[in-house]
Amino acid sequence: MATKSYSIVDLLEGHYYRSLGRSIDGLITWAEPRPEVWYGSDFEAYTIKVRPQYDMNNPKTWGKDFYATVAVKVKDN
Repeated sequence: MATKSYSIVDLLEGHYYRSLGRSIDGLITWAEPRPEVWYGSDFEAYTIKVRPQYDMNNPKTWGKDFYATVAVKVKDN
């Protein structure tokens, strides 16, 4: 049986991101660990670059790529 391992960056890139507070969303095109940001002992921080998804009914969605920081839980208690 073959086993393939994935990094967190591999798992983030290509997936959809939706902000909880700012109503912005899109496809994650790039991710990088951000060790200088601490979210807790069971989390790792990552900077992501997001390409907004265009919605014809909402002209505000057309724009430049944006960056965000996300927390990824890496341990279960």
